[in-house]
Amino acid sequence: MTMYPVDILYYRYFISNMKGVDGNENPVMQDKRVRQAILHAIDREALAESLFPELAHTVSSGVLNSYPEYNGVVYEYNPEKAKALLDEAGYDYSYKFKILYYYSDQTSIDFMEAIAYYLGEIGMDVTIIQSTQGTTDLFQTRNYDIGYKGLSAFNIGEWYNEYNSTNANFSNIFGGDTSFDELIATFAAAGTPEEVSAALSALQEKEQELFYKIPLFTIGNNVFINTDHVKLPENIEFGNPWYRTDIAFEEWEMK
Repeated sequence: MTMYPVDILYYRYFISNMKGVDGNENPVMQDKRVRQAILHAIDREALAESLFPELAHTVSSGVLNSYPEYNGVVYEYNPEKAKALLDEAGYDYSYKFKILYYYSDQTSIDFMEAIAYYLGEIGMDVTIIQSTQGTTDLFQTRNYDIGYKGLSAFNIGEWYNEYNSTNANFSNIFGGDTSFDELIATFAAAGTPEEVSAALSALQEKEQELFYKIPLFTIGNNVFINTDHVKLPENIEFGNPWYRTDIAFEEWEMK
């Protein structure tokens, strides 16, 4: 079997159920220090290596650590710091903290159990809820504090468009905040590499300032072909399976 990497952005992250456009707030998630504490409490490197070996890479925002625009901010595994942040925020440790997820594969189940363990180590009382109606439960029912989500993005703009105040789904959990709107518009209108880079850097700074989404890692995508029995055309490039891509299938040959 020969492995062919697919050049796509596949994010895994937690979204915070903070406030709907109706103004209905979730009090426990309002303090940014609580959201930051969650990330500091999780050993993402250990989880990436054990559950997604050689595939997962930690991130601190929508901007990957390998990008030139990455500003070097790191949320290291530090349970003592996580506990201190919760204490500073006046977190109620008797609160039943709810995590929603919609994946059904065993790796995701193992991952959620690990998350509950890590948060339990800093004193949080965690309940994990598996949903079969992910979109509805995340953005309409909203009976959770953080939700585990994936995004297979065609480009980095899809990650940041989730912050747009007009986003029909995310305005239900971020309250229709307009803080990102002008920055998103600037990024979309950027016409030169320099303008794109500057706009991306500004979006990254705003994201880390407000910290609405809790980034975990990106997961690599790979295609495996039995090249003992299949001859592929030279310089073949596999693309995002959610979008149209030309893999010259008519040129494949059986050996």
